[in-house]
Amino acid sequence: MAADEPAAVYSNRGGATFKIYGTLIGHGDSVSDGRDRWVDVDLFRTDTGDYAVHRAGMSRVYHRVGNATCTLRGGQPKGLLAVRADLPEGAVSCDVCEPPYPEELEDDEAVLFEFPRHSVKSFATPQEAVTDLFSVRGDSGRGFSPSRPAMAALAQARKNDEGFSVIGMEMDIR
Repeated sequence: MAADEPAAVYSNRGGATFKIYGTLIGHGDSVSDGRDRWVDVDLFRTDTGDYAVHRAGMSRVYHRVGNATCTLRGGQPKGLLAVRADLPEGAVSCDVCEPPYPEELEDDEAVLFEFPRHSVKSFATPQEAVTDLFSVRGDSGRGFSPSRPAMAALAQARKNDEGFSVIGMEMDIR
C-alpha cells in the first residue's frame, strides 16, 4: 500500500466517510453462524503515531417501509431507504415486519435496510484507546465492560504494537 493510500475507508450511507492512514493492529467481531447482526472493532496505529478505534454495527436485515413495529428507541424506523439493487448479497427480510424476500422484491420497491453504522475515534495513547474500548454507555449511564470484539482486538494489538503490550487490562475508576 502506498504511503498516501488509507489503510481503511469506512462510509456511512448519507453521512461521514472515515479514512484511516496507518496500520491495522487489532480486529475483533461478533460474527457467528445464524446471526444477522454483529459488531466489528478495529484498532489502528496511525501514520502520525496516534491510535484510532473503529466500531461498526453491521447487519444484513431490511424492513418493510411504514411499519410501526421495527423502530429504534426514539421511535425512528430501523434502516434507511433502499431498493433491491442496494441490498448486499445475503440480505435477509426482517422476521417481525416480514417484507418480501429479496428475490420477490420489485426493482424499485422501497425497503429500509440497516446499513453499516461506523464510528471512529482517535487517541494519543494506547491507554486512552483501551479506556474507550472498556467503556460502554447504556440506559443506566456509563459502565466499564469490554465486549468480546473489543477484547479480541486488544489481544491482537498487544501482539502487534509495543504500546499495548505494556499496559494492563485493568481499569482505575475514580
